[in-house]
Amino acid sequence: MSTIQSLITTCKLQDIDLYTYLTDILLRVEQHPSRAVADLSP
Repeated sequence: MSTIQSLITTCKLQDIDLYTYLTDILLRVEQHPSRAVADLSP
């Protein structure tokens, strides 16, 4: 639960639309290399 709250708070602080961010990440995560997972964070 704290991970989700942290994600929501980070998006708010960075002025990122949470729905748009999650949609983008869920569509890209399958093809994204695991060594570059930090690139997916807001």
